Amino acid sequence: MSTIVSVPESLVLNNLSRRDDMYHIEGRGIDLFLLRDFLDLAECEALIELIEADNHPSRLMGAGEANFRTSHSCPLAHSRHPLVAEVDRRISELTGIPLNRQEGIEGQRYRVGQEFRPHFDAFVPGSEYFPAEMQVGGQRTWTVMLALNTPKCGGGTAFPNAGVRIRPKAGNLIAWDNLNGCGEINPSSLHCGEPVVAGDKYIATKWHRQRKFAPPRAHVFSSGTARAL
Repeated sequence: MSTIVSVPESLVLNNLSRRDDMYHIEGRGIDLFLLRDFLDLAECEALIELIEADNHPSRLMGAGEANFRTSHSCPLAHSRHPLVAEVDRRISELTGIPLNRQEGIEGQRYRVGQEFRPHFDAFVPGSEYFPAEMQVGGQRTWTVMLALNTPKCGGGTAFPNAGVRIRPKAGNLIAWDNLNGCGEINPSSLHCGEPVVAGDKYIATKWHRQRKFAPPRAHVFSSGTARAL
């Protein structure tokens, strides 16, 4: 396997922490950040339109129980819309993680009652998909999630082991590290998309890799995340 040459944890932390408008959310055992108004409302609406135009039932890597992930997903990178490329660039500028270590950004739509039960974004060692993912970019490191609207009720992102719940608000960005200092899955990164109670919920998610992300043609960009152990 190729040598892992990850972007230093300290570099990403410094890049996020140095902004006066960045909030470091207090949680047990996790580096979790909130930036308000990363996107303006027009940008949010444009991305929502792209999600509505091309979506499919969200997928899940590995075996999962029924109704584990019930949203619809959209591989926004496939749209080739200039806004998608601009959002990619701005996320890279914010984190300091090169563009070539980003997966294609994925949009998600949740209707009333839909959810994503507690899971890790990082790939679970020993799973059937783990060796292949290590070959195309290594482990998932940081996650960046963008709220594209403000649901009427419900639909929060909760980190049960960290004791944190974040309510989505249109334009806001949250970011967290999925790994600990040893490069293993951080138990505090366990999170869920809580059921939507009223209205719809739209988000866009960007996953980062340890190395250059170079999937084969058959790789599914919007493959979902590894389920919790």
